[in-house]
Amino acid sequence: MTNVYTMKLGASGMWEDQAISNKVLRIGFGISNKVSDLSTPNSIRKHLGDSYQRSHLDSDINQVHLFLNIMKKGDLILVNLKTRPTVAVGTISGDCWTANPNEILRPVTWHRHIKINDIYQDLIESFPPRGKTIHKVEVTDAAFRVKRIVETGKDPGPTSFWVEDSRYSPADIIRDGCFATKEHIFNIIERLRTKKNLILQGPPGTGKTWLAKRLAWALVGRKDTRRVRAVQFHPNLSYEDFVRGWRPSSNGKLELVNGPFLEIVEAANQDAASSYVLVIEEINRGDPAQILGEMLTLLEADKRNQANSLELTYKHPEDEPGGVYLPPNLHVIGTMNIADRSLALVDLALRRRFAFVDLMPEIGDAWKVWVREQVGFDNSILSDIQDRMLDLNNTIEADPKLGRQFQVGHSYVTPLPGAEIEPASWYRDVVESEIGPLLEEYWFDEPTKAREERDKLLKGLGWL
Repeated sequence: MTNVYTMKLGASGMWEDQAISNKVLRIGFGISNKVSDLSTPNSIRKHLGDSYQRSHLDSDINQVHLFLNIMKKGDLILVNLKTRPTVAVGTISGDCWTANPNEILRPVTWHRHIKINDIYQDLIESFPPRGKTIHKVEVTDAAFRVKRIVETGKDPGPTSFWVEDSRYSPADIIRDGCFATKEHIFNIIERLRTKKNLILQGPPGTGKTWLAKRLAWALVGRKDTRRVRAVQFHPNLSYEDFVRGWRPSSNGKLELVNGPFLEIVEAANQDAASSYVLVIEEINRGDPAQILGEMLTLLEADKRNQANSLELTYKHPEDEPGGVYLPPNLHVIGTMNIADRSLALVDLALRRRFAFVDLMPEIGDAWKVWVREQVGFDNSILSDIQDRMLDLNNTIEADPKLGRQFQVGHSYVTPLPGAEIEPASWYRDVVESEIGPLLEEYWFDEPTKAREERDKLLKGLGWL
């Protein structure tokens, strides 16, 4: 997958001429090690040592790690040149090297210079903010658009269609930060293919919605907002909102309008060669049987054909003779929080039509490796957090009023990738403002117990 980065070359553009004429990118960084020895944020942190300015440490580690290890050959680069009112557009053409102990260089192939006014605002906002040298662009269609800039000199602007750069596979789920095994992910996707409908259930913070969307992308093969859509169930959602109902029109009359479910059904029917996925967040927060209506019957994998069509509650003149059926290329992924006491249980009719997958806290070795590589926390800090979270979850599981479905998920103690954070203040904030209130809800009738378990997460940590 091609990524796009934006960069500036010195506070006043002092390195721009060298970058353009010598076809190199540069960051100033004192280095005595080989570049290959600085392959993780932790190794960069150790190289800098205690003498480095503490206030800039985490930020600079992330910047160097991004330039050295995350940026890859073939990625695209935009450099806003201060010495000339243009943006240089290039492609990373190789790995880093050092010419002297004070800088790291990276080769680049320059394609063209364009005026900054020829770039849409969403890409302009991706240029590095003050205090940063390099920034990864998170605009979803950035690679497609920068390639068009290379070809035409113009940014086509935000697009609604997808190209090769948005391809997505099960392996990408692991790279994005899923701590389950690759085999487990493949098994879930295969179960979704065969059963057609799947529910991810688990305690809070286990990444149910996060994983649901990535499973959908992996199934369709790309990050495609046309073929992957999401809705959220809630107590006020009705059949008329979700499937089909009467709505006021501009001429003052009522008209029959399809909801999001029939919209994706129609799209899937018109594109039988492609997979489509509807993600239903918090499927048990509404009344699934009432919201789905006759669609509940049509969800079954063996009824995905015209022979099993049903007439809808609100019939439209353009409906096929015999009614509506769900195409076999449409899949449904639901998410369900099993710890919320206020939510309805799933009835047996719905349960029979879905495969259920449990997502439990994954605070193991894969979690430690990912957080260390993405944020740069030391192993000792990660081991402390891991041990305390495991102890807490064992206590929750052993409590007869709670159980394993109330364990605290790994998302609570997983920072955003590339986040510039100081471990002690971040962890304390998470415990006091996120995990602590959750424990108070769990042990609402035992406030002393809730405080004790919260305090155990913090007491005796030498790095706090």
